[in-house]
Amino acid sequence: MAAADQTPYVGPRPFGRDEKDLFFGRDRETRDLCSLVVAHPIVLLYAASGAGKSSLLNAGLIPLLEARGYEVLPSARVSGRIPDAVKNAGVDNVYAFNVLSSWAGPSVDPRDLVKVDIAGFLASRPHRKDAAGEPVLRVVLLDQFEELFTFARERWQERAALIRQLAEALERDPLLRIVLVMRREFVARLETFAPLLPQALRTRFPLDELGPKAAQEAIEGPLARTDRKIESEASQRLVEELRTVTVRGAGGEDIETVGPSVEPVQLQVACAKLWDDLPPDGWIAISLPPGGRAARSTAGRKAPAVRNGRSPTPPLTFWRRST
Repeated sequence: MAAADQTPYVGPRPFGRDEKDLFFGRDRETRDLCSLVVAHPIVLLYAASGAGKSSLLNAGLIPLLEARGYEVLPSARVSGRIPDAVKNAGVDNVYAFNVLSSWAGPSVDPRDLVKVDIAGFLASRPHRKDAAGEPVLRVVLLDQFEELFTFARERWQERAALIRQLAEALERDPLLRIVLVMRREFVARLETFAPLLPQALRTRFPLDELGPKAAQEAIEGPLARTDRKIESEASQRLVEELRTVTVRGAGGEDIETVGPSVEPVQLQVACAKLWDDLPPDGWIAISLPPGGRAARSTAGRKAPAVRNGRSPTPPLTFWRRST
């Protein structure tokens, strides 16, 4: 059970790999994405910013893949600062170099990676084997892959070369699986390179925001590991508040309406705020519970800052447990 002062919500940052027990509301997406990864050589996961792509990888997909016995390399990115030690050595492909640096770790001299390609690097490292001595699937994840178009723009000629390296690695190793993760608005720019990849990168997984039921699970689930609780009616009200957005009407006027989904990062921020403002002996409710006494809090009052038309801290109150 979590300590009273230890929040079960991660706030604005992504979930980490050690926080899978706090990750709720994405069971279906985790299973479906895992099935695609196992069945296809390369999968594109894409979503809008704030939809929880990295969290789904860290606390959903990676733990499930590892639980099934597959080998998962550390998540890699194509961006990164080139170390001073290799600046004069000449990096053939800055994007591939950063990917290899993510996998190699600090124990490898970065100068040894300057002329290495992805297929060669992976081939030099034998697959992990299962209990029967058979090699298992190896999964590599390239997170924030939109950085291929935003990082080191002066080296745009190297983009196609990186894609070819990924294709070669897949051709040489039938047990290799690659997951590309990127923001939705960059998918169109990746289409230029899709023909270079197996199946023209047809296997894709769009990640949506949380629906009402999944959002309620994401609120209530983490509290099961604490000594506090939230009434079901209160979590429903919180979801409704988080779904409420201000939109521009057909006549140009601002209209407040309830949308179909909740942005995961907004949910985590709101829940973390409510948790921080809740006293150790309280729980979150929207009506006076039997045997309780009212102790209204300023927790969750509408904040002046609104992101994407949504209030990050809905106006819920808590009630103190009677002793």
